[in-house]
Amino acid sequence: MSLVRLAVTTGEPAGIGPDLLIQLAHSPYWDRSLAELVLFADPQLLRDRAQQLRLPLTLRHFDPNLAPAPNQLGELCVQAVTLAAPCSAGQLDIANAQYVLSTLEQATDGCIDRRSTKL
Repeated sequence: MSLVRLAVTTGEPAGIGPDLLIQLAHSPYWDRSLAELVLFADPQLLRDRAQQLRLPLTLRHFDPNLAPAPNQLGELCVQAVTLAAPCSAGQLDIANAQYVLSTLEQATDGCIDRRSTKL
């Protein structure tokens, strides 16, 4: 079975999505040989949340020209999407609504147009 690539968004940046994905990156129960996760997210958001969770985190920039590669323990592959406003866990900011939509649009476009992003 060949490795598949999955596009994932963090959802609302002030919500639990970023935390769950960081914790998944550290989970020994996730079979990394099945899929490469590509997160559409703000890298600084992920770094900040990892620091709050006191978990080390390695971010690998997504390169659509490379074949899918398994995520390593404590590593996330990221296609950068910049937040519109600074974000704090649990404090929603309407300014980041466009960020959420942009992550969804980019992930969806990548899945539809496999030639441009090879998702």
